[in-house]
Amino acid sequence: MTNITPIDIDPNRLLELTAEKLAKQSNPDRLINKEEGGELFAVSPRHFLERITCRPGFPKSVERGRWRYGDVIKYMRRFNRAA
Repeated sequence: MTNITPIDIDPNRLLELTAEKLAKQSNPDRLINKEEGGELFAVSPRHFLERITCRPGFPKSVERGRWRYGDVIKYMRRFNRAA
């Protein structure tokens, strides 16, 4: 068996980082780029940009290559339903 050593993480710092991430994700007006969009759809950024953003009904970009997080989530909920 191999020896596994736990990573030394300060629990307070971990809670702080988690709270920051949740606050960031809960803001529907923030803009996301192709990397974050790819993470949301579990695809590569290139696939997200070339295949998903050109689908009918996908929200228009606010700036070049940037979309509102809330609009993308609404689109996902509308079209990514379980059968």
